[in-house]
Amino acid sequence: KHTEANIFPEPSIAAEADIEHNKPAPNPQGLSPADFPENAWLVVLGAWCGLFCSFGWLNSIGVFQEYYQFNQLAAYTPSEIAWIPSMELFIMFFAGPIAGKLFDNFGPRHVLLTGSVLQVFGLMMTSLSSKYYQIFLAQGLVAGFGGSFVFFSCIAPIPTWFYAKRGTALGIASTGSSIGGVVFPIMLRKIIPKVGFGWAMRIVAFTILGMLTIANLFVKSRIKPHPKPVKASDLWKPMTELPFALMVLASVFFNFGTYIPYNFVMLHARKYGMSLDLVTYLLPIMSGARYVPPSLSVQASCTD
Repeated sequence: KHTEANIFPEPSIAAEADIEHNKPAPNPQGLSPADFPENAWLVVLGAWCGLFCSFGWLNSIGVFQEYYQFNQLAAYTPSEIAWIPSMELFIMFFAGPIAGKLFDNFGPRHVLLTGSVLQVFGLMMTSLSSKYYQIFLAQGLVAGFGGSFVFFSCIAPIPTWFYAKRGTALGIASTGSSIGGVVFPIMLRKIIPKVGFGWAMRIVAFTILGMLTIANLFVKSRIKPHPKPVKASDLWKPMTELPFALMVLASVFFNFGTYIPYNFVMLHARKYGMSLDLVTYLLPIMSGARYVPPSLSVQASCTD
């Protein structure tokens, strides 16, 4: 019914039928542990670049909460401004089922390319925006969908290449998020005073374009996609399994508090008199100290 060589075991009835007819339980082609190359490190490099640009970029959302509040959106309340980075973060997870279904049907290449275009375009449009609704649409929605497509299309192929070293490969790729969260806040805080907000965003967009070019070149799945029709039941049926439903509920509560500090820690520090030089490095310190995206943890546990 279940052996170490079969990581996707058959249902119990089918397995018993095979045993009864003296036939070995079938194992889908390419899914035996012996079939995994275990050395696709260029895929890991591409995924690292993708996570650097997606979740690494989201780790710098506190910079925008502070900047908008004291500059072009000073007429709005902190709560209203918070809708912009909050929407970007929400879209990152909300678009996951869409990106996942596209990945299953078409593989990572088209999803990653679409996400790359959306994220770079959204940031370029943000550089030209001056009104609230413009920034909300460009940075909150367009760049949000782009980052989500990039993240899921980069992290999903890794388990198709690694079995014994899967945890190591996922761990290495996930450091891209942390390092991106160190680089982008410092980068923005240093170049905005020198070149202005518009050009600072364009420089970031070109940087992301270069990183995502590497991701598009190297990220691919070992297993060919198998297109299937889209069914609404594919979304709600897993929720009927109690362990999975409890895990999702726990993730929801976890995320209620995880990203709030990233958005407001800089403003909070300034309110209580911390020097601006140290405030600049709060987000990089937090990102460097810890970061494993909840979605990545779920992905690793499911694939294992």
